[in-house]
Amino acid sequence: GDWCHQVQALKATISTCLTLVHCSLNSRQPINKLHPELLGEILQLSLPSSSGYLCEGNSDQAAALKAQRQALTTYMKVCGQWRSVVLQMAAFWTVVDMSSDAAWCAACLERSKEAPLSVFLQYPLNEAQYLPLAAHGYRIRELFLDIPREQRAAFPTELPTLLPVAPNLESLSIVTRCYIWDSDRPELHLERRPQIFPEPPCSLTKLLLKGPCWIPGGIPYHQLTHLYISQGMPFDLLLFFAFLRQCRSLENLVLDDISNKGIEKLSDDCIPMLELPTLRLLTLGVNQGTWAASYLLNYVILPPSVTLRIIGVFAIDVLKDKRLHLPFTDTFDTLILECTSV
Repeated sequence: GDWCHQVQALKATISTCLTLVHCSLNSRQPINKLHPELLGEILQLSLPSSSGYLCEGNSDQAAALKAQRQALTTYMKVCGQWRSVVLQMAAFWTVVDMSSDAAWCAACLERSKEAPLSVFLQYPLNEAQYLPLAAHGYRIRELFLDIPREQRAAFPTELPTLLPVAPNLESLSIVTRCYIWDSDRPELHLERRPQIFPEPPCSLTKLLLKGPCWIPGGIPYHQLTHLYISQGMPFDLLLFFAFLRQCRSLENLVLDDISNKGIEKLSDDCIPMLELPTLRLLTLGVNQGTWAASYLLNYVILPPSVTLRIIGVFAIDVLKDKRLHLPFTDTFDTLILECTSV
């Protein structure tokens, strides 16, 4: 028995010595001689969130969030100095995935202190997701709402009672996981707009909608500078133009594989021209056909300084489309064609 205790004590002593030696050697590494704030900034630049793609509606959002969490966990295991830097800097904890476990969410909300937040929610929300956010709504700058495929046709009428007031929200992304133009979904409603916030987010300037069959209500569309609509259900072109006229501050408009309906039954006299005087960049994604893009260009008046970017496997085919009136190029200076997938 005494021999066993002596062996265990010896192992503990050796382990302690190795730890001390490791810490001593680690402290001599050049990177660990940097000021803690500088070291923190370097580590932060290597995080997935530093590239900004977490809030751009990328298709593999779960993988991006997982990579963010793994990076933080790895940094804290390197050494005591790195762990201290990561725990003390609020900027490391501003990406909050409310669909992950409650302990991790609580840690992010606490360690981010008063820093602006990028928040990820999965619909439908549960109590574990929305209750912790109640006291942090004023800190949310970016909000990403993920709608799974089984909820792809749902109209989220209950959201105003679940989401916090977010007066400083600047960017809203709503991504629906569905197939393009899924026949099991309703057409894109441009007039029925379910409220999603208890109060309008008065600072919102960027809206991203991917695969939508509804448009969020209670949004200050008149002040949007960036609007991205991708792969939504077919819509009425006249109603869509009426919707875009509300967005009178648009500088960047992206329409990716959109589809309109019933336009071939209308005469040119029935379609009022759409003028976007503040627009700087119009991007049209055409990977599913040229029909919508061709009709859209026929009825849009672009400012002279705008850049029109047509991207996708059918980019050149847009200009070959017989439905396109070539004089549409008279109103602007720059046209970019990129024959590749969006």
